Amino acid sequence: MALPIDMQYWVFANKAPGTYEDSDWDMTTILANQRYYFTRDERNRSSVVAGDIAYLRLYGDSYIGRCGIGKW
Repeated sequence: MALPIDMQYWVFANKAPGTYEDSDWDMTTILANQRYYFTRDERNRSSVVAGDIAYLRLYGDSYIGRCGIGKW
């Protein structure tokens, strides 16, 4: 299967679970809801489009997984 030429890859990193308590930014919440939180004014947010691929990781610790970006 050929990949689209205009597909981009992103790495999103976050601090360890529990760092941000119960906020949408906390990795525990992200993993439970299977959604990564962004606001429209987030740096690079406007560059990420449906069809792109993102890799999630914890700063200096581990790789969480790979996900496809859906409709914003």
